[in-house]
Amino acid sequence: MRFAITQSASEIFSRYWLELAIAGTFVAAMLAVSLATGLPVHTPSSGSAMAIGMHYLYPFVGVALFFSLASLFGTKRHLSIVIVALLAYAIVLWVHFNVKLWSHHLNPSSFDAFYWMTDQWIRPALDLCIAATEWFVSLHPLMGSFYVLSFVLLFVVSFTVHAINCPKEFREVFIAALLLQGIGGFAYSAFPAVGPFIYELGPVDHITQAQLGMYAAYQEMMIGGIPWFEANGELYFVAGLGAMPSLHSASTYLFTAYMWKYDRKLFLIYAPILALILIMAIGTRWHYAIDLPVGIALALFCMWASPRLISWSGRFSARSATATQPVGVLAPEDTR
Repeated sequence: MRFAITQSASEIFSRYWLELAIAGTFVAAMLAVSLATGLPVHTPSSGSAMAIGMHYLYPFVGVALFFSLASLFGTKRHLSIVIVALLAYAIVLWVHFNVKLWSHHLNPSSFDAFYWMTDQWIRPALDLCIAATEWFVSLHPLMGSFYVLSFVLLFVVSFTVHAINCPKEFREVFIAALLLQGIGGFAYSAFPAVGPFIYELGPVDHITQAQLGMYAAYQEMMIGGIPWFEANGELYFVAGLGAMPSLHSASTYLFTAYMWKYDRKLFLIYAPILALILIMAIGTRWHYAIDLPVGIALALFCMWASPRLISWSGRFSARSATATQPVGVLAPEDTR
């Protein structure tokens, strides 16, 4: 029994080592930054970010729901990649939120004034987004949570549909999303900004309160430095502020683009959700307008990189299998 389990785990790793290698690379990068700067690495506490109206379970609940649904409706073949995906995505989310929290400490420069200036160039469009957001959330109390909850639902539906349809299809989507979360976490430090809510408040009260709470923590962090991270890092694990790039917009675009490629019926549902999230990203004042195309450009890069990495990993595995083949033993294709 132990041999069967070990053999099964070995086979899974040999097939899907790329996902774990990507996750391990991001972990190594995070630890290198931590060692170089003295910034502590944290995991979320049970009360993480509750003081600002958020809970650490939101980012991870999608992973658990996806695993449950894919396990329920999939086959053994699907389950192996789902297990690897669950582990890899949880690891990358852990890295993502750590480095996002560090971003303003790593690069204390602020680009908020510049981004705000670019917003004023298209002020009528911004006002339209703000008015549309205000109207949308007035339709029903739950609409105020649409920006966050719709992303979780898109995550669950997208990964589950692609996993059930075809493992190859799922890998392409999953690795692109994995790269987006990992690279995106580090990208917050490149040209950091807090968000336009520091200049004007949005029309959704509970979002505004969350923004103000996060901004208060940001101000304490900028004054307190590393001791602040050591004392408060667990509590504010998911409360790092980062306007540039917009990864909500990027992730929604990525999921929608893959639905266009693989499932045109679901694309008809995804497209209006993407439009609403882009509008609300600006209308709630989480993001400057310029944050959105930069996020989408990052999503396009990850979509370009994903199939190329999969192809490379397949060639690498084939070469490794050939190199380790015992002398005098025929390869499987030679025995047919």
